[in-house]
Amino acid sequence: MSQAATELGYSVSATFYRVKTFLRAGLLYVTREEKRSGRPIKHYRSVADAFFIPFDRTPYASLEERLSAQLEPFLHELMQRLARAYRENGWDGQSMYRGEDGTVWTNFAADTLENPVLNLVLENFVSPVVLYRDATARLTGEEARELQRTLNELFERSLESREKGKPYTLQVALVPLEPTSRRRRTPRSLCLRGSGCRGARHSLDTEGCA
Repeated sequence: MSQAATELGYSVSATFYRVKTFLRAGLLYVTREEKRSGRPIKHYRSVADAFFIPFDRTPYASLEERLSAQLEPFLHELMQRLARAYRENGWDGQSMYRGEDGTVWTNFAADTLENPVLNLVLENFVSPVVLYRDATARLTGEEARELQRTLNELFERSLESREKGKPYTLQVALVPLEPTSRRRRTPRSLCLRGSGCRGARHSLDTEGCA
């Protein structure tokens, strides 16, 4: 009991209380007793290697609340790290300009760039090694499944053990939208007045109105 308490960071009494609770619930059983002077040492094991727990038996009211508790701290840290990466590379502002088709764009930029349109062409400038893109793609079921496999393969490949290298945060998401869902709109402050901004294309490389 004391070994389990140490590993869990609980007191022996708190661990003993939880073990008794799990035993009464049928979640633990005694595998063996190790003899010693005084009381024998009991060894416990869970009755299964995995359990399904309905959300009404957890501290969370819903799946959305569970995901929010998990993702919000990560997203906050991600935002701070992205801002720091751009700032350290001199990207402490944004450019605003009209494209060849009349579409108004805003783009993260350094104040040393003479032509803001060059920001759209990665080969024309040195960008921070960061990437965070957000878009709506129309895919068939087969295409979505293939994209899922490709993203997962790239994700797993990047996690292969390496002794050298700088650590990077990775996040991959592929989520189907409801039929009535619309693409997020760009805030009006990102569009030139009178440009007729109707929608948005989002990424930390480019943002614009279409």
